[in-house]
Amino acid sequence: WSYFNFKVPLLIRNILTGNPYVDIIVGFIMAIDNLVAVLLQPYFGDLSDRTKSKFGRRMPYIIIGSLSSVVFFVIIPWMRLIAALILVVLLFDIAMSIFRSASIAILPDYTTDKIYSKASGLQQLIANIGGIIGFLIPMLVAILPLEEGTLWFDEIGFIIVGALMIVLLVIQNIFIKETPTGEKLLEINNNRLEIDSSTFKVKISTKPVEIQKRKKLKIRSYSEAGRILKQNKNFKFFLVTVIFMYLAFAAVESFFSSFAVEYINISEGTASTLFIAYSGPMVIVAYFVGLVGQSKKIGRKNAVKIFLLW
Repeated sequence: WSYFNFKVPLLIRNILTGNPYVDIIVGFIMAIDNLVAVLLQPYFGDLSDRTKSKFGRRMPYIIIGSLSSVVFFVIIPWMRLIAALILVVLLFDIAMSIFRSASIAILPDYTTDKIYSKASGLQQLIANIGGIIGFLIPMLVAILPLEEGTLWFDEIGFIIVGALMIVLLVIQNIFIKETPTGEKLLEINNNRLEIDSSTFKVKISTKPVEIQKRKKLKIRSYSEAGRILKQNKNFKFFLVTVIFMYLAFAAVESFFSSFAVEYINISEGTASTLFIAYSGPMVIVAYFVGLVGQSKKIGRKNAVKIFLLW
C-alpha cells in the first residue's frame, strides 16, 4: 500500500498531463480502495469466520487474495489509458479486500486477551516496517541505471513489490500453521467457527438460537455491525473519531508524492525519503503504544484517547 499510494498518483499525472481536473481524478482513484474495502471486507471477513478448510479459516483467503493482488499490482504501471488504469486498480482493490480482514483477524485468533495490546503493537510495528520498505523502493529504483519517465523506470518498482509479496506469502505458509477447520480445500459452514486462543482448538460459535437455526448462508457481518453500533454509544463516537483521523491521514498520503515531485520539484527517490518521516516514528513507538494499552493503570480506552489527542 505504501508503494501504491506513493506511485499511482504520479502515474495518473503522467497520463493526464495538462488536464485541469487531474487532482480530482487522483483523489477519486485513490479513494476507490477505501470504498471497495467498506463494501467487501465485511463480506470476506464473514466468509473466513465460517470457512472449513484443511489450511484453516484465514490462510485460503490470504493465499488467493495475495496471489491475485500481485497479478493486478504488477500490471498497474503498464496501463497508459486512464480507463484501463481505473479498471486494474479496481480489480487490485477487490483482490486486496479478499485477504485484508483475514490477515488482520489471524492475530487475535491465536493471541490471549492478556497480551493482545502488546501483540497488536507488534503487529503495527511489523506493518510499518513494511511501509518503510515500500518507501525505500523508489530510492532503490532511483540508483538503478534507468532514466526517470521511461517505461521500465515505472514498472520495476511494482515488480519488486510483487516479488516481495510472493516471498513473504511463502514464508508465512511455512511458519504459520493454522488449526485445520475441515478436511476439504474450502467449504463455507453455516455457523461461525471459533479458535480457542489458549488451546488452539476449533469450536462452533455459541450464538442465539434463532441464528443457529438458520439453514441458508447469510452475510451477518453487516447486520451485526449495525447491532453493535445501535447498542454501544461509545463505539459510535470511537468510529467517528477513526473516520476523521483517516480522512486527514489519507489526504496527506494520497497527494504527498504529487506535491513533492510537481511543486517542490524534487525527484521521486528524494520524495520517498521524505515519506519515511511519517513511517519512521510509527515503527519507533508502535510497540511502546501496545505496552501503554496493556497497562492496568491506563488501559486501552485511555491509551486511544491519549494518542489520538497527541
